[in-house]
Amino acid sequence: MDAEGFPRAEEGLRLLAAAVGAARLYPPATAIPREAAERFVQRANVLTANGPLRFHIDPDGFRVGDTPIAPGQSQVIALAESLYAMQAGQLVIAPGVTLPEAHAFVELANSEPVHVRAKGGLRAGLVTAGVTHIAVIEVSLRASEEGGLLGLDLTNAPLDEIATKVAQAAERRAVAAAQGPADDELAMAIERLEDATREIAMERVAAAMMRLDEQTRMRVLGLSLKADTMGSRMEGMLAAIAKMKPASLARLLTLVAAQAGTDPRRIAGALTLPP
Repeated sequence: MDAEGFPRAEEGLRLLAAAVGAARLYPPATAIPREAAERFVQRANVLTANGPLRFHIDPDGFRVGDTPIAPGQSQVIALAESLYAMQAGQLVIAPGVTLPEAHAFVELANSEPVHVRAKGGLRAGLVTAGVTHIAVIEVSLRASEEGGLLGLDLTNAPLDEIATKVAQAAERRAVAAAQGPADDELAMAIERLEDATREIAMERVAAAMMRLDEQTRMRVLGLSLKADTMGSRMEGMLAAIAKMKPASLARLLTLVAAQAGTDPRRIAGALTLPP
C-alpha cells in the first residue's frame, strides 16, 4: 500500500475497532453498538473500492508493512490485543462487507480467546458465521488430513512448500487430463477460501512460482495449458500465473512459446492478464 492509502486504512480500522468497542461497552439493546457497526459497513465499502485493506497484527497494534496504523488509539490497541490472543496474524477487510458480517465479527472479537480457540479458532468461527469479507490469517498452521494443495493454507504456508505442491499438482493433473476430466486442485483450494483472502492466496502462489527453477516454471505453464478430455485447462493455475510480475511473466510466456513454436500472444490469450 502506498502512503496515500494509509489514511484509508486507518479510517477503516478505527471504525471497526469502534464497533467492537461499542458492543463491549454498551448493552445490545441500545442504539450505539448498532450505529457503530452500520458506520463501519457504510464506510468500509467505500474505503475498499480500490481493493482490500490488509493489516499485520502485533500484540499492541496494527501495521501496514512497517508503518503503524492508528498508533496510540485505545480502541485499536484493544482490538489488536484481542485478535492477537486468538492467534490472528493478519486482518483483511474486502469489498462487499455486510451488516450481519460486521455483527458476527464484533461478537467473535469480543469473545474470550480461550473459548474461540477451543472451537477451532477465529478464522473457523468467522467462516462458520458466514463472514467472508472480513477475514483473519492465523499465525499458526493447522494440520490437514488432505494432501497436495488442498492440504495447505495458501495464505500462510511457506512459499517453498507451496511451490513444490504447485508443481506436483500440475503433474498429477496432466496424467489425469490424458485419460478423462481432470480436477483443478488450485482452483478448488482457492474456492474454499473466504472472499477476503482469495487474492492474497493467488498472489502467494504467484510468488511461490518464482521459487521454482525456470525449466520447472515452463513445465508448469505448459501442463496447465493442456486441456483434459472435456476441453478444460488448469484455470486455477493459469489465473495464479497471470499474477506474476510482468517482466517474469513476459519471459515465461516467451520461453514457452519458443519451445512450442508459437506466438507468445497465443499463450497470453489463455491467461486473464491485468491491465
